[in-house]
Amino acid sequence: MKNLKPLFFALSVTLLCLNSDCNKVEETPPVTDLFIIEGRLINSCTDNTPIKNSTFDLVGCNYSERITTITDSNGYFKFYSKFKEKSLLMRESGGRYILANVPGSKNLNVGDIAYNFTIPVKFKYKNFAKLSNNDSLFIEVQGVYGNTFIVKGPITSENIGQFNIKADPIYDNKSLSNSFVFLYKNNFENSNLIQKKDFVITPCGINQEIIFE
Repeated sequence: MKNLKPLFFALSVTLLCLNSDCNKVEETPPVTDLFIIEGRLINSCTDNTPIKNSTFDLVGCNYSERITTITDSNGYFKFYSKFKEKSLLMRESGGRYILANVPGSKNLNVGDIAYNFTIPVKFKYKNFAKLSNNDSLFIEVQGVYGNTFIVKGPITSENIGQFNIKADPIYDNKSLSNSFVFLYKNNFENSNLIQKKDFVITPCGINQEIIFE
């Protein structure tokens, strides 16, 4: 009986451990460097028709690597991003921007992105009375596809008109004085420059007014 006591003791300890998970190893979730960046590609700010089967890339700042995705029938897309940069870019293979300044290193839903992105801008010129009946106004937006607009004279009101400016959509719209709009009289010569103004790329649904003086 003396020899059986150690055996009973060992068996009791084993059973106790089994019942209380003494030897259980806690499972840890797999480590991954991938982040999900998703959203939906629509036609324009005023037309939410989905852009189907569109192929475009997510690229880092150095453009040396890219991740490709294709939108589904609802325009939905998803990237499994491995980039750890602060600012990423979505673009077509031909170079057209889909969305700029996309944050990296986190899961992100960017929402609806307008493929044909434009910004409605209303232009005014307070000193229109100084123009002659033969003078015309020329508007040029630099840094945004080189948009140019001509308003033929005579100019009889400070309201020059409203134009849809083509632009590259930017994710956060927080540091965007990267473009300028110029107002010229009669042609684009520097001697005819009336004024230069900052131009801000705003999200869909936000109109802009620029007043020249």
